[in-house]
Amino acid sequence: MDIFLDAASNTPVDKRVFKAMKPYLSEDFVGNSRSIHNFGIKASEIIEEERRDVAKIFETSPFNIVFTSGATESNNMVIKGLAYAELCKENKKEQRRHIICGATEHDSVINPCKQLEKLGFEVQYIRPGANGRICADILKNYIRKDTMLICVMAVNNELGSTNEVAKIADQASLRNIPTLVDCTQLVSYGGDYLHFKKLFPHASFFTFSSHKIYGPEGVGCLVANDNWLDLLKNNGLVVGGAQELGLRGGTMNVAGIVGMCEAVKLMSQESYKEYYENLYYYLQVKLNEAFGGKCKLNAVPEHRNIISLNFSQIINSDSLAMDLAMRGIGVSAASACDSEHDETEGGFNPSHVLSALGLTEKEIRNTIRISFCKYTTKKDIDQLVLQLQDIKEINEKILQLEGETNND
Repeated sequence: MDIFLDAASNTPVDKRVFKAMKPYLSEDFVGNSRSIHNFGIKASEIIEEERRDVAKIFETSPFNIVFTSGATESNNMVIKGLAYAELCKENKKEQRRHIICGATEHDSVINPCKQLEKLGFEVQYIRPGANGRICADILKNYIRKDTMLICVMAVNNELGSTNEVAKIADQASLRNIPTLVDCTQLVSYGGDYLHFKKLFPHASFFTFSSHKIYGPEGVGCLVANDNWLDLLKNNGLVVGGAQELGLRGGTMNVAGIVGMCEAVKLMSQESYKEYYENLYYYLQVKLNEAFGGKCKLNAVPEHRNIISLNFSQIINSDSLAMDLAMRGIGVSAASACDSEHDETEGGFNPSHVLSALGLTEKEIRNTIRISFCKYTTKKDIDQLVLQLQDIKEINEKILQLEGETNND
């Protein structure tokens, strides 16, 4: 039986979410929310009702909620939208072309920044501390008069470590610099962790994806604080119709939006912090029993549903995650968004997050990211540890045979 331990990449759709979506996935419902007839008006009313509902949860105005295809689009929308606004300034001396970005950010933040570097923007990538954390006291030294944006994620998607977002946003707001906070993994805890404004009162933009909280794929959200969204107006990423304040043209995905908003409502009422912590401690006990403390954490996760484990002292594999995949255990080597590039024609292409921590190639190859969802059980962990033990034993036998062959 296959076991899924990769919830940081995707989560199953909650049955209650699917039930909420179902009426809008049948032949009985049709309507473009921009159409003026009754069918279009009904679609528009459904979307706006959902927008108002989630705005209450996020404690902001419905006008600060932008529905997107996911955190990747939302992050691009903010980074490129702000950059375009700067480039449109007639007086080049007034243009701000400096961006501060954590070196361990998601690819949907790192890669847009790299694109902007080709257009003359300067990006300062801040390396994390030993536990994978971006510290406010270090980052503040890089803030300049021409700093346009600071990008810092709430919870790292490979390590489970948290950054000092509130302090960083406080420092930025004093200089009127917007902050982009990727909350994609933060929301997986549910409950109070969806109250962005309480957690980070001076941050500017928050992004997340539906499929990390048991909602449908292909839907996400950009939540703005106060009037920061005004900076993006007239600088839409996807230009077409006037949907979503003109920030992204295209027909609205009614069923997807309903599903995501239902997932948000459910997650705001349910907290998984204690459940994940219990699983985390159980995993630690089982690993210590099996490997005697030789399996180490690449970072101590504050959010304990995401764990980066280093088996390089125990196992010598080209890809431990692939070994487990062949046995029906779903884990990641790094972020799923980057995993297809793990091996290239030129050879090994390591996780930029693990590289930023200073891990060697051997350590990275023998690292796996385990991430829990609300359906994960202790039996799943037992099976994972059992398979890891078997891989270790086979690995030792292979090394022994290779040694005997070399001696001959």
